Amino acid sequence: MLTLDKVYHAAFKLKEVIRPTDLIYAPKINPEADVYLKTENLQITGSFKVRGAYYKMSTLTEEEKAHGVIACSAGNHAQGVALAAQRSGIKAVICLPDGAPISKVEATRSYGAEICLVDGVYDDAYNKALQLRDEYGYTFIHPFNDEDVIAGQGTIGLELLDQLDGIDAVVWLMCGVIKTALLIYCVGKIYTVCSKKPRTNRFIMLYGVFLIALCLIFGSEQTVYNRLNAVMNSGVHIIIGGIIVPLAVLIAGKKAAGGKVKNDGKI
Repeated sequence: MLTLDKVYHAAFKLKEVIRPTDLIYAPKINPEADVYLKTENLQITGSFKVRGAYYKMSTLTEEEKAHGVIACSAGNHAQGVALAAQRSGIKAVICLPDGAPISKVEATRSYGAEICLVDGVYDDAYNKALQLRDEYGYTFIHPFNDEDVIAGQGTIGLELLDQLDGIDAVVWLMCGVIKTALLIYCVGKIYTVCSKKPRTNRFIMLYGVFLIALCLIFGSEQTVYNRLNAVMNSGVHIIIGGIIVPLAVLIAGKKAAGGKVKNDGKI
């Protein structure tokens, strides 16, 4: 069962490997709000994925560690698992689709993992990983659908609350990787436990390259920022998740809070 205690335990374990990432104040995004970027792109391995992978691996039994681990990924989870396995002295096999960026393939290999390139797309790599798991007895490290992985990723929520008081909203711009459970559970639960009262217009974006995807969906960077501003001004407490973010942005851009929110287009 996923509990807040597990997230705290994950944060304790992760001190061995991760670096706390900075919040960068970004006033030009919206001069009328305090907007910060959470720079998980500067995390060790270049992604937050190492948080969940390392914590998951720390929970394995000695027998499971002896058999090794396997994962599938298009790149970021692969590097997280590979580094976690290297630090833990565990054999790791990573199945990647053959179209994965060569830089991520080589980075994963540099951490000592055995690379298995699979013809096709992510689903093909996933199926291959399950096949090898069953054949060799590896433990499968799922990229998101695992309570220990979620707890590890959720340490970002603890970090945010240590770094900044009065957070009104968190917008997650990285698509579909840890589902909606992550910060909704962690930040929402922490607010309840700590009785924090958020201030108006305190806002954090967890920075990721999928801002580009939003720009493609909505036509321009200007449109994306306009709609993010509308979401901020509508009083939404937390917005998170892959498809949930663009959907919320789209809805807010058309009619936020019953049409009462003015979208002034300021960046």
